[in-house]
Amino acid sequence: METVTYARALTTFHLENYDDAVANLKSNLQRFPKSESIQDSQYLLALVLATQGANILQKNPNDPNGLAKFDEAEKTLRDIIAQNKDLALMNDAQFQIGELLYNRGLLSPEEKRKPIWEKATEAYRKVKPKEPMIKAQEQRIAGIKQRQQEALKTRDVALWRRLQKLEETERTKLEGLKEKGDLTVAANVKVGQIYFHEKAFDEARVLLRMMNRFADNKEQQKEILYYTTLTYASQKQRDKAVEGYERFKSEFNKDPMGDNLPLVIGSLFLQPPDADPNRAIQIFREGAQLYPQGRYTADILNAQATALLQLGRFDEAAKAYRDYLGKNPKGEAAAQAEFGLALIDKETGKIPQAITAFKKIRDTYPNLPQGEQAFFWAAYLSAQTNQSDAITELNNFIAKYPQSSLIPTVKLTLGGALMATDKAKATEILTEVADRYPDSEAAPFAYFYRVNLLNAEQKTDE
Repeated sequence: METVTYARALTTFHLENYDDAVANLKSNLQRFPKSESIQDSQYLLALVLATQGANILQKNPNDPNGLAKFDEAEKTLRDIIAQNKDLALMNDAQFQIGELLYNRGLLSPEEKRKPIWEKATEAYRKVKPKEPMIKAQEQRIAGIKQRQQEALKTRDVALWRRLQKLEETERTKLEGLKEKGDLTVAANVKVGQIYFHEKAFDEARVLLRMMNRFADNKEQQKEILYYTTLTYASQKQRDKAVEGYERFKSEFNKDPMGDNLPLVIGSLFLQPPDADPNRAIQIFREGAQLYPQGRYTADILNAQATALLQLGRFDEAAKAYRDYLGKNPKGEAAAQAEFGLALIDKETGKIPQAITAFKKIRDTYPNLPQGEQAFFWAAYLSAQTNQSDAITELNNFIAKYPQSSLIPTVKLTLGGALMATDKAKATEILTEVADRYPDSEAAPFAYFYRVNLLNAEQKTDE
């Protein structure tokens, strides 16, 4: 009955009916606490609980129910280790503690991740190599066979049958153990991923390269290549990142893990000082073909529009942005697309239309970078159409973003707008730009504006 209930739980787990799986496994634990195979139910229960916790925390990282599921899963795994009955299963449990804590860190708010990932790293480093686990499992089977012989001697048929079934189960585990990769490699690859997420890119790459020598299956090799490529991309080492991307395409063509690589690699070609929008477009279009249903297909379309915008191919860019917005993106991605359309209006001389678009972005996304930039452009462009409105908008920008990197340009524009109506105030602001921001691009223009003011007042000596 224990075996039937376990099989039912495993099936419902794969069918994502997690509550039924938990109920079946907990029933086994209550009804067969002394069974020699009961730890299999305990181990599967931990995996189900961890999956439930992850699903809950994906929706709300602070949901107490999700955190409780993770806590119960970790406690269950640690109990398997504490019982010290099955070395191979204990090692699997140790690895799963690392996995649980790794995922818990990913799903936690950024400020809470570090101590969780420190515990994950500690757990991963306790994982044992493959060969000792195989020997331990072989010894476990030998012990069961010895007990079978003793049961035959005492003519305990019921015990002999139970031990025979147990042997079959343990032999299946042994074959699985031989076929799967070394958990120490998998554990260290995960530590490398933790380094990556913590932006310790050099450390991540060193560890991943070291593990690549021991990776004995394609899945491990794929993860190593993927994260190594991302470390180069994160450090703007474009040539090496491209090399990794090309290798990934060659060795793991269309693998879903790499569906963000075209976006990441293509975006490197949009960044100064050596931007190459044409190459970016090539990679983005290739990515759309490789992953037509990928997670980042819409984002690739948005990035492609940005590349077209850089090339001045405004009609194509506008179409790409509108196609992207038709997919109803949210947050910063939507703001970027709307901002791109507003820039196209600006670049094609549709100034009133651009001002309206920038104001809408400013008001819709006040806490995003695009909101700040749109505020600037709405104010800056207003100086071309209505000086009074421009002065108001520019002063509002200064009040809202006093630490913005755009402040020198905003104040320069404000000083220019005031030159016709308030020369004294204009002079004060332009002097501030020149004196306070001497290394800014606005500073030389502030000097020229002041010269014009002084010439108009015939103060040639000044």
